[in-house]
Amino acid sequence: MYKQLQLTRDLEQRKVSICCLQETKITEHGSSKIGDYTLITLPTTCRHYGLGFAINRKLDEHISRVWSVSDRIAVLQIKWGTKPNSLVTIINVYAPTGVRALANPDELDEFYSTLTNLYNTLRSSYMCFIAGDWNARAGKARPGETCIGSHGRNRRNVPGTALIQFCTYLDLFLCNTAFRHPARHKTTWTGTRKDSNGNYIPIFNQIDYILCKAAHKHLLVDSRSYGGLETNSDHKLVITSIGLYKTYNKLKKLTHDEQESYNLELFRDEKLKQNYADKLQEELDNIDTTKPANAIWDAVTSAMKKTAVNVVGLTRKKHKFPITRFAPSQKGRKP
Repeated sequence: MYKQLQLTRDLEQRKVSICCLQETKITEHGSSKIGDYTLITLPTTCRHYGLGFAINRKLDEHISRVWSVSDRIAVLQIKWGTKPNSLVTIINVYAPTGVRALANPDELDEFYSTLTNLYNTLRSSYMCFIAGDWNARAGKARPGETCIGSHGRNRRNVPGTALIQFCTYLDLFLCNTAFRHPARHKTTWTGTRKDSNGNYIPIFNQIDYILCKAAHKHLLVDSRSYGGLETNSDHKLVITSIGLYKTYNKLKKLTHDEQESYNLELFRDEKLKQNYADKLQEELDNIDTTKPANAIWDAVTSAMKKTAVNVVGLTRKKHKFPITRFAPSQKGRKP
């Protein structure tokens, strides 16, 4: 329980809305409310794995579905509106490690095959993200590669090549390779190795990524890793901030109906003010004052709104959607 509290404090401090958890070491399905977050764990057949989600409780009523596809893949869908495609889909992944992939290449192929088939069935969602521990070094962008930004780290390995091929085939983009940050905010995992003298040397790799549709790159506000967490893990927290307000015309009514307000700019005209007063007085004169006070009040407010619409009209109110953050978890010990 204490580790769960640490995790939720880390997420709350960094204003994370949805967090993907890998290697929870929890094998059973469960749901609990800790602080401002709902922690959902999904079943697994391997006690060393375990996937889950930490979701801000403000989004609880928007959760459409959560399910496990395999020991390495899970899905969360958030519903933002009434339209059939108004879903934000987050796929949570824990890919085979590099050593395991080299020893069992079929396992890596099966992982990407399952993930590809799943994504193709869910890609109709308005927005879709794939976040997690890929155990892959995608490295730096090579000529002709558009799925990776200018700030990739390390040298590409075999799992990294598989990841790039997957992104290229499905037209996806590695969010946390797109922004200029210090190296410590690009690397996501810290390990050690022995040198020739037997001394331990720290290793810093970028192996955790958040993927989005390439068509949604313009929505990215920032993407980087965060260290210095309460939660004990050899992985950093990777956060991608999404500016939903950048695509307001496309996202309207996915969260709520479009808002409108009265065109108050027109009230600078003295003649219009007098016209409004005259029209409103006509409406008020028609109100039956013998009714109860609450009915009279409703009639007065209705008259004011009706007159305002007829005289000055409505204008669309500019509205900015809040930035939403998605983050793959700190991997390591059971939260």
